[in-house]
Amino acid sequence: MIHISSRFLATMCLAVALLPATVSAAALTKDLKLHDIIALVQANKKPLSFHAEISGSQKDTTGTLIIDGVQNGNLKTLKDTKIDTTLTLNLHLENATSAHAKAHVIVVDSTLYASLDELSTTNTEMKEFVESVKPYMDTWFRFPLDPDEYHAFRQNQENRRKFSVKTIEPYFKITPTQSRDGMQYAITLPKENQRRFLLALARATNGFSPRYGAAMRRSARTTNISLDVIVNTMQNIYASSEGTFTVSTKISSSPSSFTFRVKNSTLSSMPVITAPAGSMTFEEFVEQQYPSSESSSDIPVFDSVEDARNAQRRYDVNSILNGVYQYSIDHNWKVPSSITSTQTKICRTNATNCKGLIDLDVLTGSYLLYIPYDPSSTDANSTDYTIMKDSVTQRITVSAPKAEKGVVISVTR
Repeated sequence: MIHISSRFLATMCLAVALLPATVSAAALTKDLKLHDIIALVQANKKPLSFHAEISGSQKDTTGTLIIDGVQNGNLKTLKDTKIDTTLTLNLHLENATSAHAKAHVIVVDSTLYASLDELSTTNTEMKEFVESVKPYMDTWFRFPLDPDEYHAFRQNQENRRKFSVKTIEPYFKITPTQSRDGMQYAITLPKENQRRFLLALARATNGFSPRYGAAMRRSARTTNISLDVIVNTMQNIYASSEGTFTVSTKISSSPSSFTFRVKNSTLSSMPVITAPAGSMTFEEFVEQQYPSSESSSDIPVFDSVEDARNAQRRYDVNSILNGVYQYSIDHNWKVPSSITSTQTKICRTNATNCKGLIDLDVLTGSYLLYIPYDPSSTDANSTDYTIMKDSVTQRITVSAPKAEKGVVISVTR
């Protein structure tokens, strides 16, 4: 069974849906600064259409995320926010395989609605997962959003923006031009300012994530940046913007690149954004798939005891992985510090000795009732499940090495 943190999904979808709110415009002044250009968009209350394309490559993997949608222009409070967007992801993986996914996200009436519309892959290892998800495609799931959490999220984004802009804005060049209907502002990052910009950005990033700040400082000498953004205003009011931001660098000695393209424009009329019919919560979905009943016909039937134990192992490794991810959401995307880059067995809850094991007690209580253990385990201290963190990608892998009948049970996210 696949376990998804509804809080994680709602937060990530909302963050992507709010992306167009970061593009802006400003009035003409003698000494124009980046914060002047950003100020005008904060005052914009017109509805927007937005298109963003994020593409990147590293080693033998390339990917593109395309975001298209509209929003009602009033995102300050959750009850007034309305967003309708589609997200399309295309990946080209090593060994000439590929994957494709398309999702639809709507935010309205303090609720986030999400539906997976398309999912396919030519990767053999991923096909089993794709087939297991297909029956639930085109199903709308809803996630009630907390107004206080939304306000805190917005405030946090605003604080980070102010801090970052103050640090990096001296390195941008802004060229205003009078157009027929208003003003046009070209924003660029001159080549001679690139390294100083990266070092300033590293210092700003270090306050939120020392690890990423240090990585940015190390890569400053080998990184090239290209930034070209055009912002248009009419009668000193934001009208549209279009631009490209490209970063080329090296990660673990491998050439890597990242490109962000955006195109936004105001709409003359308010878009019609309504809640989709027939949505369900994840709790309702689980109850529908596994209805509560004492009838023996509702109890899953397995061909053997080994199959039943393997089913429990799949459930457990997903539960552990979900617990780690929910923990990371609440701790600025940092996973428990006990997890290492070496595949190591996990310690049991209330074990007498965790020496040589990974202690995940920080997950118990808030994220897991207890750390699950393998149904065949006889070790008083070890769960006989393993966990590791990839030192390059930072992805977490949880495995069940005692899986039976030659089955491999391992989940990585």
